[in-house]
Amino acid sequence: MPSTRVAVVDDHQLVRIGLKQIIESQPDFSWVGEAKTGREALTLLRGTPCDVLLLDLSLPDMSGLDVLRQIKTHHDTISTLVLSAYPETQYGLNVLRAGASGFIRSGRYHFPNKQDNKTAWSISPENSTCW
Repeated sequence: MPSTRVAVVDDHQLVRIGLKQIIESQPDFSWVGEAKTGREALTLLRGTPCDVLLLDLSLPDMSGLDVLRQIKTHHDTISTLVLSAYPETQYGLNVLRAGASGFIRSGRYHFPNKQDNKTAWSISPENSTCW
């Protein structure tokens, strides 16, 4: 079975590095790229096949919601998980309505071992209401 191709869009380099390490440590995931701005994300997706995109809501050049809407318009097969420090009560429903497959509030989860990382990263595209 082919691995799930994952890309990350976040303006914080340490977040991208950390997520890359987690993703690369899992045998059923493959890292396909990263971007630090919305425009870089859209350019990346034009040339890189991707199954799952982890998208920060707060980007320096454009809103993560605007990026999400463009992804859903031009790359509707990509499952997008929105990562944000904003409360899900304020943004969660809006990102789901905009086409996200899920909303994960960053800083909320603690993974003490690899088994827990595996479980956390096994969110499927069908699970469109993961919190």
